[in-house]
Amino acid sequence: MNGSPVLLSCLLLYWFRGTLALNYYRESQLATQLRSGLEKGTVLGPLQGVDYSDSPKTLLIALNTSCQYCAVSAPFHNRLAQVVQAKNPSVRVFAVFPNTAGEVQHYVEQNKLGLATIAGVDFRTVGVAGTPTIILLDSHGRVIDFWIGKLSEDAEKQVTYQLTS
Repeated sequence: MNGSPVLLSCLLLYWFRGTLALNYYRESQLATQLRSGLEKGTVLGPLQGVDYSDSPKTLLIALNTSCQYCAVSAPFHNRLAQVVQAKNPSVRVFAVFPNTAGEVQHYVEQNKLGLATIAGVDFRTVGVAGTPTIILLDSHGRVIDFWIGKLSEDAEKQVTYQLTS
């Protein structure tokens, strides 16, 4: 009987470690799927209306008109574009959407989005699996960095700093 609590403790510990390992595996699989095709160093496919070589850096902000996090993030996206263009006017900034031109126009007006927009983008060509996604590219269309989802205030500061320093 004295060994029963020890045996029970060992079994619980074994079960707990297995559960943690399984959850870790599932989370890493989900993260891989979320970022499918979007990795630093990847060269993105062509994007209508954008010639990456026209600028040393291009900033793409992938949005969807039905995405609540995109709408909530619109003020940050506007501030980011203004700061980036003020500090480094050679960086081109585009908001890209999978939606129709009419839907994008309505979204832009509704959310007071002050960015150049490109509608009808197949997000698979730019490696986007979720919105909002911010992608920084070099003059060859190579991904320098990217940020996915609604960003915290600290993450917003980090992105702004990285793009303006």
